[in-house]
Amino acid sequence: MAALTSIPADDLGDDAELDANIIAALPTDSETHSVAPSGESLWVHTVKIEAKKGDYGAGAFFKKSALGDIGYGMLKGNFEAENALYEFVAEYIPRPISFGTYMTRPDLHFYICEFVDMVDEVPSPVAWAKAAAALHKRSVAPGKFGFHCTTHVANVLVDNNWDSSWEVVWTHQMKALLLQDEVLHGSDGEYSKLQATFFDVVIPTYLRPLETNGRSITPCLVHSNLWPGNIKPRVGSDTVCMFDSCACWGHHEGEKVPQSQQGQRSF
Repeated sequence: MAALTSIPADDLGDDAELDANIIAALPTDSETHSVAPSGESLWVHTVKIEAKKGDYGAGAFFKKSALGDIGYGMLKGNFEAENALYEFVAEYIPRPISFGTYMTRPDLHFYICEFVDMVDEVPSPVAWAKAAAALHKRSVAPGKFGFHCTTHVANVLVDNNWDSSWEVVWTHQMKALLLQDEVLHGSDGEYSKLQATFFDVVIPTYLRPLETNGRSITPCLVHSNLWPGNIKPRVGSDTVCMFDSCACWGHHEGEKVPQSQQGQRSF
């Protein structure tokens, strides 16, 4: 994955020049575009685009851009995941607009969604739970676990291969994540033993009873990356906005929330 500093920066300003494919992707017949930095990310460049026609606003949009094959996979997965969530909880998700590749840079890719004004605060536990529960309840449907494309947690690939067993899918996902960690940092004997215990004892102990002796789990859509940095209160509203999903069809208890992140209070 290319370093963030190597990703070409967008032209900024009140009358910025945009790549032709980005202009074509915007759902407006705008004449000028104001572009400004927006948000923070370790892996992608992010900007706010305000489209105008004459003296009138034609919409505000949020754009991410990333380089290379990994960047393509990250943004495609993000687009597909946000589309899936938007189908069930549109009031909690920035409307996905487009995913594509720059005309001027075939190795540079983008994802565009509507721009939502948010407060940079951790939402209340009630607001978080209400949004997550709405997604889980509305999307419950018989079928397999997994997702129709690869997604990423930041720049880390998630194995979303379909299977009728939640235990199998969860095991595949965790093995893929830990294998990538091992490739990056090298193997460790004690760590390998812990992994063996996790896969051979812990997962079967906790998940297998949910799918045996007549019990079953009905898949629902989960966000899968709902830490406090990816759900924020909307400005001027009592609701929240969820974003940066790496969705899959899974068990609702797979909606993991870190106990703390960068010193922020937990839920």
